[in-house]
Amino acid sequence: MFSDLNRFVAKTSKSLDILYDKRDPVSQATLKITEAVPVFEGMVDKDAVSLPARSPKLFTLSALYDANSELLHAGDDDDDASINQLVSIGTDFWKTVAMAMPDWRKVKAGHLRSVELRQESTCSHTVVLRAIGAAGAELLTVAPEDWREHIRRLQDIDWSKQNKDWEGIWIVANSVVSSRQARAATKAYIKSKLGLSLTESEMRLASFAV
Repeated sequence: MFSDLNRFVAKTSKSLDILYDKRDPVSQATLKITEAVPVFEGMVDKDAVSLPARSPKLFTLSALYDANSELLHAGDDDDDASINQLVSIGTDFWKTVAMAMPDWRKVKAGHLRSVELRQESTCSHTVVLRAIGAAGAELLTVAPEDWREHIRRLQDIDWSKQNKDWEGIWIVANSVVSSRQARAATKAYIKSKLGLSLTESEMRLASFAV
């Protein structure tokens, strides 16, 4: 039996690992956040790591987990009370983000197909979600009273794939790049649009005018 289990074991997807991991506080918080944020309800694929071309979903569970890993600071020993606090912070944050993402709400309301949005826009891509989460973590620290005002500036960003700003940040030669440098550059771009100051290393990474 031991031999068979090791020879024929099937590797599960990251999304499924998150779905059934009851020890990771970010996993637990992310699952609860997907149920508490209206724009996420029914829009999150909890099995696949990447969405099939014709999927009616808009996000993957693994993408939201990565974004929350950036946004929320949690330890392995977090108890139920602190997990509830993570859920509260994450729910408030992503509801505010959703208000600045009209295309997310159009898909949720059935006025726009998710396939069309994913084809034309970058606003639901894993790299972008993770960058928003990372920028959000800084916002909650440096602007705890008025972070919502900063988040509203997301609606002023041109999320279309035709936006030349993306080239060299996380789109290179028409291909999406998800390297650490690309993620850092995307975060720097979003921070600049939200009115946050950049570090020297972020300014060196950025290929856009601040």
